[in-house]
Amino acid sequence: MDKAANYLGTKYTYGGKDASTGLDCSGLVYKALNDAGVNVPILTAEGYKQMAKSISSANIKPGDLVFFGANGVADHVGIYMGNG
Repeated sequence: MDKAANYLGTKYTYGGKDASTGLDCSGLVYKALNDAGVNVPILTAEGYKQMAKSISSANIKPGDLVFFGANGVADHVGIYMGNG
């Protein structure tokens, strides 16, 4: 979560994976995880969902990934910051 905060104010760019030119949601997750020493490939929101372990919303903690979409397919991913 602290690593993701380093990218606050970074320009949004669809498909962006480079902070100098802009990041999208999965690009932010990619950069934050790799900056934290968790080596993951560049994936889409759905790709990260497929790698993740599902937990109940009652057990969510800061730093956990949250997924949004329709029909069970994630088209957006975020990082939970805490406090609901």
